[in-house]
Amino acid sequence: MLAQFASKFWGWLSALFNSLARFIGNALTSLGNAIMGGLKWLGNLISKLFQGLLNGISKLLNAIFSPIFSIIKALFYFIEEVAKVLIDILKIMFQVVHVLLSLAWGIVRTLAGLTYNNSSPTLPSDVSSPFQHMQSVLGLLQLDNLAYVIRFGIWIFIAFSAVKIVGNWGVGE
Repeated sequence: MLAQFASKFWGWLSALFNSLARFIGNALTSLGNAIMGGLKWLGNLISKLFQGLLNGISKLLNAIFSPIFSIIKALFYFIEEVAKVLIDILKIMFQVVHVLLSLAWGIVRTLAGLTYNNSSPTLPSDVSSPFQHMQSVLGLLQLDNLAYVIRFGIWIFIAFSAVKIVGNWGVGE
């Protein structure tokens, strides 16, 4: 009987400890779940607060520095446009220098062409005979000298016209 009582008592005590262990395990599990739920909620709250804070700081910095960046952008645009204008002015100056040098070279070639050396040009054989006859006739009539004078007059007229056109470029704009 004592053995039976001890066996039943041991079974009841064992069941009590098992129930108590399950209860404590379930309580600790529930407590752990509650703590984790609280930490998740706290984490979400902190996340939302910091997200709002960071968005606010971002908008504030954007509002502060946006005008500064716009001014810097406008400054670089202005520098770019000034550079384009300077490049166009340099191109125009090079073209004007080219025209003036061409005009000077034309004057030099014309003055060099005014020298008369009394020699006939070398022409092909089928043209040289009639040209020699024309040259002797033009020499008798002195039209060869007149041709040089007319050529010089035409060149001077073109030179004055070119100077007049170049001089009127900036007038009236």
